[in-house]
Amino acid sequence: MILPMIDAALLAEILGFSVGYLWGEAFSKTDWAVQQTAKFKALGPGWKWLVENILNMTHHFQYGLGAMLLALKFLLPGTLSFTLLYVGGAGMVLSDIKDLQNILRRLQEFQLPVVVPKL
Repeated sequence: MILPMIDAALLAEILGFSVGYLWGEAFSKTDWAVQQTAKFKALGPGWKWLVENILNMTHHFQYGLGAMLLALKFLLPGTLSFTLLYVGGAGMVLSDIKDLQNILRRLQEFQLPVVVPKL
């Protein structure tokens, strides 16, 4: 065999992270693409405001944190499903780290004990 054997746990981490990261990147492009469509532009001001705010208030780092939380709460650590969901969630968080940093900076303005991670 030309390729070395890779441990199944490491493969699960690579797969989960790459899917999560790329899914997060796709979310970013979809938000922008939705707002460029003729259907969106044809919406009335109230509907346009609602759709814009839904797209802007949800960030894929939130979905990633939710996936990590679900893995911790409902799945057995060390299992393939746990690894895929937890690491996939981490991939989504890291693909949106700039938005997360901006939100944490804004929370510091309210003098909350928040630490902004530096890259």
